[in-house]
Amino acid sequence: MHVSYNAAFAVVTAALFVIIACSAPAFQRVILRFRPNQKSRYQRVSEPYKDEDGTATHESQAAYSYQLPRTFVLLFSIICLLNSLVLCVITTQRSPEPNVRVEQWLYFGVWVCP
Repeated sequence: MHVSYNAAFAVVTAALFVIIACSAPAFQRVILRFRPNQKSRYQRVSEPYKDEDGTATHESQAAYSYQLPRTFVLLFSIICLLNSLVLCVITTQRSPEPNVRVEQWLYFGVWVCP
């Protein structure tokens, strides 16, 4: 099967720019969160969580954690990032085609962008 490197390059480049554009609001929120004058806008919630099922106790709120899902996401993201980096290095060293090298580094850029 013959793959057009120009078409693949265009798709990867477009995907990278779409990811960067979609990540812009998240970047902005992170930057705003670390500004010293913005911390005064946050306040501690003293009342327990309420919804139509009832009210959460302090013990149930303390026991609930996002730690396990966050750990899995972080672990798999690091594994995929390192895998992409290794593929980029191998492709850069072995591929005579410059378009393939650039394409692999753009794939790596997709993993680097959040």
